[in-house]
Amino acid sequence: MVTIGKAIRLYRESQRMNLRQLSDVSGLSRGYLSKLEAGKLTCAPSVSSIRRLASALKTSAYELELLAGHIPQMAYDSVLEFLMEGYSPLDVSTALMRYK
Repeated sequence: MVTIGKAIRLYRESQRMNLRQLSDVSGLSRGYLSKLEAGKLTCAPSVSSIRRLASALKTSAYELELLAGHIPQMAYDSVLEFLMEGYSPLDVSTALMRYK
């Protein structure tokens, strides 16, 4: 099973970034990122932290939010359907509101 920590590490390594570089770009500490990747955090990262990481890694915040448990699988599936059908991000945000 892919965890949020494993996903962050895979994205970071695929972009040839080290923890220091990710820390600099995301504004999150190296210690925090190290614990996140190792699965040693006592709670899931906040949505704000996830969005900062997604931006720094140039990837989808939706996937990372799903892995962190912030988005139910059913809502994630709906997001994918909307995106595949060509809906705008605003439409996707509206769809997500149904699951909050």
